[in-house]
Amino acid sequence: MKYTRVLFWSIPLIIFDYFKWMLKYSRHKEKYSLEERFGAVKKIIQKVIAHFHIEYDLVDCDEFFDAPKDSSNRFIACNHISDIDPLILIAKAKRPMSVVAKIETSKYPFVGRCIKILDGEFIDRNDLMSQARVFKRVGEKMKTIPNLDWIIFVEGKRNKEDVEKALEFHPGSFRQPMKANLDICCFSIWGTHRILNIKDQSKYYPVHLKLNAVIKPEEYKNLSTVEVANYAHEKVQQGIDETKIINTDRFNEMNKKKKKIENRK
Repeated sequence: MKYTRVLFWSIPLIIFDYFKWMLKYSRHKEKYSLEERFGAVKKIIQKVIAHFHIEYDLVDCDEFFDAPKDSSNRFIACNHISDIDPLILIAKAKRPMSVVAKIETSKYPFVGRCIKILDGEFIDRNDLMSQARVFKRVGEKMKTIPNLDWIIFVEGKRNKEDVEKALEFHPGSFRQPMKANLDICCFSIWGTHRILNIKDQSKYYPVHLKLNAVIKPEEYKNLSTVEVANYAHEKVQQGIDETKIINTDRFNEMNKKKKKIENRK
């Protein structure tokens, strides 16, 4: 039922926009400003994921999302529990944001195309030499493309095992942001693991997004990537621990109310 609803409303929209602007934006990015491309991508993402009936709870995020559009680039280190995670972040962003994703994503007609439009990059997790080249390009983009924040899921893969425990953060993911002197923003996300679960047919999905810490360049200038990765992991895990109980209670409450309303009809 959930996917029927989403597909019914989203597929025509995606097909229309795919041929109207997505193809030309991804093939000829130089002809369109980053702000124009991001605005179009954000709009379609918001429309598509709205059909999942997501309710957002942004915790301590105002300073991040309300930052001036012309402020310095930032790096987002976040846990990764669902393929919809980057779409959630982009949907709430108020300035351009891009992603480093697994290479398989590049073949996805919707998500892959959106990442290409936003100057994103794709890494092959089985090819270390390729990863080094990709991260080098990302590092250059971090320095040369202004007003663009970057998402790298620093666990290296989606956590399919125990979503309550963030996987180890890869120190190498922090190397280029630290070289570019970016603020490292440690986010935790919770609740998205239910959304794409085909067995979960709930009516509503609360999602908690929490900014746990911002590590400034002057704070990490004498630290190694391992030390920064460990500190970021600690902060993100704290955020997960703080929001998972609240989120679960909200999830149960929202769907219990919906069932009561349906039973009265």
